Amino acid sequence: GAVKAVVAEATRPALVFHRDLQPTEADPDSAPPSADGVLRASVDDTEPSPAVGLVRDVLITQTLMDAKDQVGEMGEEKYLGPNHEFVPGHEYICKVIMTNTSSQAKELKLLVQVPVGSLPLRTPKQTGGGTFNLQPFTTQSHQFSFYFPAEGPAFPQFPAHVSLKGVPVSWAEPRVYTVVRRPTTVSKSWKNIARYGTDEEVLAYLQDANLMHDRTRYAFFRLREKAFYRKAVELFRSRLVFSREVWGYSFLHDDRQAMREFVEAYPGLRNLVGVGV
Repeated sequence: GAVKAVVAEATRPALVFHRDLQPTEADPDSAPPSADGVLRASVDDTEPSPAVGLVRDVLITQTLMDAKDQVGEMGEEKYLGPNHEFVPGHEYICKVIMTNTSSQAKELKLLVQVPVGSLPLRTPKQTGGGTFNLQPFTTQSHQFSFYFPAEGPAFPQFPAHVSLKGVPVSWAEPRVYTVVRRPTTVSKSWKNIARYGTDEEVLAYLQDANLMHDRTRYAFFRLREKAFYRKAVELFRSRLVFSREVWGYSFLHDDRQAMREFVEAYPGLRNLVGVGV
């Protein structure tokens, strides 16, 4: 289509800076991505250019994480696999890791983009990146967040690229994401039941769970719904367990009995508000 002109009129002396993305050719000596998605150069050393030598020395990977479930039980980062089903309205983190395996410092330009059809978080820009100075044998990372506003079968993402002096020298593997209203391959872990299960499945799990464990908080967002709140309060009462978080929702739902029980549990609060609750 036609290029739209942008006119800016300054009322006083000003400096104008403009930056744009332009198509360019990849380094001809770059090898295709390997099976693990990392682009590595061939070992051919014939006619190296300033950019060619770098390709053999730079590794780049691009992974996704669930913003609410980033760390595993052993403290490791949890990455989402290629067949993961994404859901609308949920925050995801894309992490790009760059490694310089050479004995020389490298100044790299990184270009990243959120998946097509998704919306960025914490920044209005769908495209980002920056300049990274990688010292010898070091690694740096860059991450950004986004969410999918709706479900759909195919949300492609432009892979992260790094360049040297305007020449792309390494890039990650392109991916296409599937977004569904409710995942069809949900594991039976408590986190997934709390997040994606039905109210009945969550309550059935809590019936036999340790209600004193802090992991019960994964389901507390459901307490905003009055029907679930009432069933949860009765379940906790039947097991003789008081939860400040659960009873706290009594003020939202105007549950007078639970409000009185909440106040009675905290003498300082009872003295402050009196006995009129």
